[in-house]
Amino acid sequence: MVQIADLSALGGITRTNYYKDDATSKDPNDTGDGFSYSDCGVFIESPSAHVRFNLWYYILPPNQPSVGATYRDHALNPLQFAGEEQTYQPPHFVYLPLVLCGQ
Repeated sequence: MVQIADLSALGGITRTNYYKDDATSKDPNDTGDGFSYSDCGVFIESPSAHVRFNLWYYILPPNQPSVGATYRDHALNPLQFAGEEQTYQPPHFVYLPLVLCGQ
């Protein structure tokens, strides 16, 4: 799994990576079932009422090489597209004679 985080909108807020994988004891601060199964993300100290950042998750097949830098580049520099107007020219028709066979 590759996780990409763009934290530039946080400015000078103190933040660190967060990872916890401990299902042996209940966590009273956990907002789910109280256990942690590979919890990961960003830990922000003293957040304000509104916090904004972007996360991308890529789940890849097993035995991948180190591809984090490639996926980070793809996430932070998405494909750009451009369109342009085209004029429509109706097709040219070739009319063939209709041959009827009498019976």
